[in-house]
Amino acid sequence: MPKSNWVATFYRSSNDTSTSTYNEILKTTVTGLSGYQGRTGSNAGGSDLPYVVYIVAPQKTKEMTGELLTDVSGWTDGIISVRDVFNIELWPFLFTASATEPDLDDWETLADWLNAYNNLWVSIQGNARYYPSDTTKAHPVAIEAVSESVNKTAGTHNVVLTLRVKGLR
Repeated sequence: MPKSNWVATFYRSSNDTSTSTYNEILKTTVTGLSGYQGRTGSNAGGSDLPYVVYIVAPQKTKEMTGELLTDVSGWTDGIISVRDVFNIELWPFLFTASATEPDLDDWETLADWLNAYNNLWVSIQGNARYYPSDTTKAHPVAIEAVSESVNKTAGTHNVVLTLRVKGLR
């Protein structure tokens, strides 16, 4: 088994919990959705487990976007929106099949699983650090980018997922 202190727990569903934006939500709300599908995809409605993967420590950054508003009198006001972005490096995948370490077959399974539904949530944990900070909640995320590289010396395939939190802070 990988020796990582960090895990990312993914949840997915064909339905969202709300039509309005939100930054975090109770995990039980997500797993209770009628369109929820866990790791095996065999049981909707919350009885199937989410997908847990080992990761190297996540890099959390802020995406800030600004707008200037000018009214007819000439008064200018700035509005800044802040959104969390996570770059998470998945535990390296071995080229050779392994029963104890993640291999390329595991990456294929995870990629297919993540791609199967429109709505995705994640919670990230490493020792006493949690994202979101409330351990009962998860962030709604969109996968913005997938970066893959090969480490020929180690015989591993490295994957970094860029996850943008959908709701504003």
